[in-house]
Amino acid sequence: MIVLYGSQTGSAEEVAERIAREASRRNFGPEVPCKALDAYKREDLVAEKLVIFVVATTGDGDPPDNMRQFWRFLLRKGLPSDVLAQLQFVVFGCGDSSYAKYNVMARMLRNRLLQLGAKEIADRGFADDQSQHGLEGDLDAWLPLMWTQVLQHYPLPPDFVIDDAPRLFAPRNEKIRTVEARTTSENGRPDEKGDDANVDATWSAWATSAASRAPFGTYSAKPFEASLVCNDRITAADWEQDVRHIELAFEEELPYEAGDIAVVYPENEVDEVRLARLLQKMDLPRLDTILELDVAHVPRHVSMRHLLRRYLDVLGTPRRRFFEALMFFAGDEEEKEKCEELSSREGNDLFHAYCKKERKSYLEVLEEFASVKVPLEYLVDMIPLLQPREYSISSAPRAHGRKRLQLTVAMLAFVTPWGRNVQGVASRWWAGMAPQHRLLCQIKKGTLRLPEAPETPLILVGPGTGVAPMRALIHERQQENVHLYFGCRSKTKDDYYRDEWNAMLEAKKLGSVRTAYSRDDPRRKVYVQRLVRDDGAKIADLLLQQEGVLYISGSAKQMPTDVKEAVQDAIAASLGQEGLDADAAKVQASRVVQVLQRKNRFKIEAWS
Repeated sequence: MIVLYGSQTGSAEEVAERIAREASRRNFGPEVPCKALDAYKREDLVAEKLVIFVVATTGDGDPPDNMRQFWRFLLRKGLPSDVLAQLQFVVFGCGDSSYAKYNVMARMLRNRLLQLGAKEIADRGFADDQSQHGLEGDLDAWLPLMWTQVLQHYPLPPDFVIDDAPRLFAPRNEKIRTVEARTTSENGRPDEKGDDANVDATWSAWATSAASRAPFGTYSAKPFEASLVCNDRITAADWEQDVRHIELAFEEELPYEAGDIAVVYPENEVDEVRLARLLQKMDLPRLDTILELDVAHVPRHVSMRHLLRRYLDVLGTPRRRFFEALMFFAGDEEEKEKCEELSSREGNDLFHAYCKKERKSYLEVLEEFASVKVPLEYLVDMIPLLQPREYSISSAPRAHGRKRLQLTVAMLAFVTPWGRNVQGVASRWWAGMAPQHRLLCQIKKGTLRLPEAPETPLILVGPGTGVAPMRALIHERQQENVHLYFGCRSKTKDDYYRDEWNAMLEAKKLGSVRTAYSRDDPRRKVYVQRLVRDDGAKIADLLLQQEGVLYISGSAKQMPTDVKEAVQDAIAASLGQEGLDADAAKVQASRVVQVLQRKNRFKIEAWS
């Protein structure tokens, strides 16, 4: 058996690792392989006997970055219909039902495997982040049923006993060596000035580790060092949401085009006194101590300070597996029992309430469990790496040059059920960032591209921060055949870039702007999909008669689906005027949109 996963945020990877551990306890080998789909040699699939696939869905029903190459390979038209006839498989999907394309990748993967002759030997499973018991609860309910079905095909020996008791696995780093910061710098060479003296070496090590994390060629080959130029709030000071216009400066030209994505490496904004207190409590090295370790995507020599601020996701939310390991390091019996409960199937509701809904961080949990002392060798395994964040670039080379990038970023902040004010990890970092701050950035190719022919009309639908890539395309094109549909809540609170649009309209560098305000009139909430319906005849003409393109950008929840339906209805109405009856026009309109999508004239760039 092998377990293969496609994971964007780490949830599907965590599920895959759990399935692999449980498989080992069911006589499938001492260590069942568990790999990202794009790290797996896909040609070997024809020889596999049993594969359990765990996949997430991103964007508008897209595969995760570490599954894209595998999925393209599986979709090749030349593959025979019996090429996977020897393969037995199971599929589990990780998703969120508040999004329109809920678990669509798991469904499509299952269908494609069946088309290629593979045999499904257990019912597929879906986890929903919105369900009452969360992803872990859905997985808990599915796993026993799945193993019952799988073991009918692979029976256990008569005297075999399944042992699912919590276990502490050996750390990947058997020994982490510590060296006094006063004698060694982060590049491993002697340095009398201490941890932060050799800044260039520190940055070089960080950049090298970032480059090694690029998921199979989707990011630019090297990270670029940026300096913050501006970090301006563009929503009203008294408004509920804080949205920033951020500008970054670079010393070298960037290989980016309008519509691309900036991949930014955040840092954990944590008070150093707090970190020092935690390290002291757990008998761990001081912040200025240099470590020598072997952890993927972390420099071999790194200070404790930078390990906690740049590399480990200490402000992220723990998963149940963390508590399963934590129980072995609790000195207090009551805390040990609490960890055991939080890691168990029976304690999933408690885990969901304590951790997920409250967004407790690894740091907070380690602080609250006073008797816990985790050796560093285990800590670097128990806390995952801090993930880079992706932001649609809202600037354009034509208007802003290649040494500047602009971003439009919403700060994530909310109040938990227990009344705790919580900020997103990257939002906390951005919110306090001052000009001249240095950061690392890579470029990822986006899906929205300007048509080669400048006379091609553009219809751009981008509510909220979905306007970011649209702003880039507008500034790159600067023509009157571009039409923007923007949506926000209030004309006076969050109608960002309004003055800019008006100036471009006056200069004839933009054709039209239609803005939907959802809160200004309590009797009538207006969203972008309503404006698209109102302008249906115009949009149908631009698409059908003038061969225009239509792009949608924003949240992957209901908006993209609603806009697509509005466009299809507009096309159906246009076809109806040409003589088709209503039912035939609706069917034909759906086909027209499918053709537009295949020709890249109708695109959706959405995020979860």
